[in-house]
Amino acid sequence: MTVISDGKLFTEREGTLLPRDSLILRKYISTAKESARQREWKYSGEGARFTGSFIPRPDPDAAAELYVRVTGAGYLSDGTLLYAMQIDRAAGIYSVPPDGGEEGIFLSDNEYRYRELAVRDDRILVTAEAAGECHIGLLEKGSRVCEFLTEGSSREACPSWSLLDPDAFFFSGAGLEERMTEEPTGSADKEMSVAELIGAMRQTAQSRRVSPAGLFRMNLRDRSIEELLTDERYNCISPTEDVDGGIWFIRYPYRPEKRDKKSFGTALKDVVLFPVRLLGGLFGFLNFFTMKYSGKTLNSGTTASKNKPQSERFVLGNLINAERELKRNAGRGEEFPGYVPKEYELCRLKDGRIDTAARGICAFTLYKGRIYASNGSYILTFEQGRPQKRCKAEGVSAICFSDREDEKGRTEEP
Repeated sequence: MTVISDGKLFTEREGTLLPRDSLILRKYISTAKESARQREWKYSGEGARFTGSFIPRPDPDAAAELYVRVTGAGYLSDGTLLYAMQIDRAAGIYSVPPDGGEEGIFLSDNEYRYRELAVRDDRILVTAEAAGECHIGLLEKGSRVCEFLTEGSSREACPSWSLLDPDAFFFSGAGLEERMTEEPTGSADKEMSVAELIGAMRQTAQSRRVSPAGLFRMNLRDRSIEELLTDERYNCISPTEDVDGGIWFIRYPYRPEKRDKKSFGTALKDVVLFPVRLLGGLFGFLNFFTMKYSGKTLNSGTTASKNKPQSERFVLGNLINAERELKRNAGRGEEFPGYVPKEYELCRLKDGRIDTAARGICAFTLYKGRIYASNGSYILTFEQGRPQKRCKAEGVSAICFSDREDEKGRTEEP
């Protein structure tokens, strides 16, 4: 079993998550460190003091710190692992041969951020994000060209292949509303300069809202799309078909973004608190700078411990108080409590009826008729409706299996 936990790739073996090393990432970091060492002279010596760019004991390792996040994974029929990873502004899909050979670049593009993968018979569905939109593309066997299947002001996600129709897949989709406003154009009789003309034509985005996500099915033969489920009260994501034609999915409350309308009292409060917030931001910046280069904080009562548990976490795009939810779930007598709120439900849709199978779920997959689901703290399986611990894993966003892998995580001989 392969798991994406807190944006990193792991392999589960006998109830333990083992990190998977990315050779692509290792090479990228090595290159970044070497580049930082070559630029080290710019920030040391009297020349740097004169220009004001001097940094005492510049650390090439710190200068090479990168934003890295694995967002999707899947297996080709021969056991090759594909995973999507973002490294700073670069994003791509990378391949790991089943024999442990050299990793390769499967698909790379500076324009899109590749996120989720769904693989079936060497046909790959991938979600690609750019400029706030997110659409689904298809990679056919032997091709490295991504053909986009969806378009428009929308966000599609969570593609999964149909088990009953090889030319159909399911996905979740949400519309984007972008409100634009034109600046005043002035009098029509007035002769305007070039600068005034440009200003009159300029448009500014005031807000962008995302509608509730619904469930959809696309037929690749004619590119028709069927709406399966929409509900203005919920986001419905991760549709997955079982052998009986039922659609499993995650449902959680939709919380629309509030309009940015400030009352006079709110505006006055912002003015009064401006100096306090400014000083707080300045202290936070200096504290981060000091902690980065000395390992100590400006506040003598605290230490920069990396092992401090996170009290707040993002769950499917929503910020929640993880400590509070974990205590609530533990207080209900759960044997394996997680921090995902109970209103995040794993449901099944069949013949227009929706049944709730489990609560407090943020990610899941179906494999050989069994459900593997994450409650934020553990990956669980369900035996006659009773949860059983598969392994401890926090911040899980994806779970996948290879077709050559048995349920215990061992690779089967071809």
